[in-house]
Amino acid sequence: MSRRPLCRPTSAFLTIILAAVGLGAGACDFGRDPLLKALEMNPDSVVPATLYDSGATGMTVICPHQPRTAVDGTLGDGPHKDIPESGLLEDSNALGIVKPSGRTIIKKYARSKVDLCARPVQLGLYPGDTRATFENHDGTFTLVSLDPGQPDAGGQ
Repeated sequence: MSRRPLCRPTSAFLTIILAAVGLGAGACDFGRDPLLKALEMNPDSVVPATLYDSGATGMTVICPHQPRTAVDGTLGDGPHKDIPESGLLEDSNALGIVKPSGRTIIKKYARSKVDLCARPVQLGLYPGDTRATFENHDGTFTLVSLDPGQPDAGGQ
């Protein structure tokens, strides 16, 4: 019995394979979190909420062990079922983002990638255009400061 290849390598076949590999390499960035992409480019100045909704009206930092009821009271539009009743575990933290409609987005991060809670952060509603500064510590982006000013303690 003679063995014949299933397909013959032709220039058209090779062109298709190379194009597919090129598209695959170019598409590697799809699905990457917008905050992580922004931090890799410029950790010194990021407006986190607007990366997820350009018209964001508010944001909050959700640290481990902050109970869901506290998060709900700060963000409104609850209950936020992606936050456990007793709060996030020690290895995760999140951003809560308020959209212009009043609906919210919760974006969770492993603290090994984005550590929003390395320094004390008050659970309160910050303006949507709050600027954040991060430092890269061995591949972990650590929140250093939030600006402008203090959050509204009333959650509004």
